[in-house]
Amino acid sequence: MGYKFHYILVGAVLTLFVLAGAFSVGFSPTKANDAPDEDTQVILEPQHAPALLEEELVKAVSLSQELAETIEANEEFEPGPTTDTTLIVSTVKEFAARQEAALLGKPGWIFIKRTELASDEQREGDYSSFTGVSIPVTELVPAETPIFEGWSHVDERGLYHEALGVVTSANGAIHQHNILFEGQWYNLTLRDRGFPPEHYMTAHTLTGVQLPISGVLQWLEEIQNLDSVNLTAYLNDGNYVVVKESMYKEPLILGSPEQPTLPSPAIGDSMTYTFDIQTGQLLYEEVYLFLEDGSTFLVGMSEYQTEFMQELPPERATLYYDGIDMVKGEQ
Repeated sequence: MGYKFHYILVGAVLTLFVLAGAFSVGFSPTKANDAPDEDTQVILEPQHAPALLEEELVKAVSLSQELAETIEANEEFEPGPTTDTTLIVSTVKEFAARQEAALLGKPGWIFIKRTELASDEQREGDYSSFTGVSIPVTELVPAETPIFEGWSHVDERGLYHEALGVVTSANGAIHQHNILFEGQWYNLTLRDRGFPPEHYMTAHTLTGVQLPISGVLQWLEEIQNLDSVNLTAYLNDGNYVVVKESMYKEPLILGSPEQPTLPSPAIGDSMTYTFDIQTGQLLYEEVYLFLEDGSTFLVGMSEYQTEFMQELPPERATLYYDGIDMVKGEQ
């Protein structure tokens, strides 16, 4: 059975994946089942999902058309919370359809940005290579408010073969610089610090870009019929909010019994996703644990931004093409 946490761009995995030299802007969730295994780790697998099929988009729109028409007819309409799982999932599917219709199907750059507003992740120690080269993890991913940017150059099918990944601090300082060029990801930060190619180069397979909302939708479709999962949705200040709550069959101790990472065992979790009701864009994600002592524990809180651009902004274009020149200089 898999652990129940779901993140779109969780910091720990993103850190590891960027360190491998392949900055990814989409992640698929872990499986969510009734209870965690004792040896289960909190991990996610990087995966790019293709765009929704056209017939699925039509179905999604029709399933939640009644809600959309009601909202458009009365801007002040604020229905009470609903626990209708089919309606909730179909509404998120419509949002995904709106996002894909607005962003994909044309050549250009898809920009996905995640700002980590809060996290319990402890970024300590060094990232080291087998050759003995090392760098403090906090130099690669800042300890406070890291910002993860992904720029994917897509074609009409949503496939990309050029990309730029940047990790910055809140003041704009660049901590990592990654590019995708001629089928290879290059972590130029690790390269410049003397790491061997095995650490800063990763092969890329031509795939479609996954929007943040697509990962949420895929996960909701997987868990919607689980007895241990409760879904609630409501409108709030022009946004559509989806709350997923689960209670575990047995308390979960993270870390070890001798050195637990939580003040009390976890007995459940709560994940909240906030969407812009007009554009369908995922805006915020919050993850909490319910603890056995009656308290809650904040796992993470992130803000998302997703856009389509014809060209890279000048400062990011400079980063990308300067990186290509550096790679070409070594060939």
